[in-house]
Amino acid sequence: MTNAVRDAVDGSTMAPRRIVVVGSGGYARELCFWISTVTSPGGGPEFELVGMIVTDADRFPPPDGETRFLGDYRWLEEHRGEVDAAAIGLGVPWARREIGDTITRRFPEIDLPPIVGPHVAYDHRSSPLGRGVILSGGVMATVGITFGDYLMININATVGHEAVLGRGVVINPGATIAGGVTLGDDVLVGSGADVLGGVTVGRGATVGAGAVVTSDVEPGVTVVGIPARPLPSR
Repeated sequence: MTNAVRDAVDGSTMAPRRIVVVGSGGYARELCFWISTVTSPGGGPEFELVGMIVTDADRFPPPDGETRFLGDYRWLEEHRGEVDAAAIGLGVPWARREIGDTITRRFPEIDLPPIVGPHVAYDHRSSPLGRGVILSGGVMATVGITFGDYLMININATVGHEAVLGRGVVINPGATIAGGVTLGDDVLVGSGADVLGGVTVGRGATVGAGAVVTSDVEPGVTVVGIPARPLPSR
């Protein structure tokens, strides 16, 4: 049935949306777990996990006895109408953005819904989630935040008021993004890093694990340490 709508005696009830995860590594399997925890307004599961796909069939993993590996984008071509949604199971910023844009262009009928894990707090009224955003379990965000398309925030990270997070941004576990911070597209923030208030991190930059960023970071630069400094060029 279109949009998986089924009629119940007491009215219409939405069946779980059929979703695939793009990716095959550890984070993709974690994302499958987060998806299993999402419930619909009626209290049932929001999604039915169809399986996992990869972007390159030559790198297709062997069966592991637990996960249903489906194929690559050709599988989606051959099964149009059988998938309602997709989620991006990679932790690489540029790859998240490229996959999101590819699915949007090639498969406009497939949604890339936000995935919000358990014990997440954010103000949905002032901080709407972009397309394909993933907030993993334990994420704490506040108010006035801009969540760019395809970004992923991993477990127990925090984001302060009026932060602007660009497309494809990845914030790893336990990182702290203070109020007023701007992270450009494709920025990677390492586990346990702190980005202090008002700092701008340019597009494609990397903040190393445990770093404390006290001043602006130029695009494409990797910074490490306390306070964070650019890695010396080789």
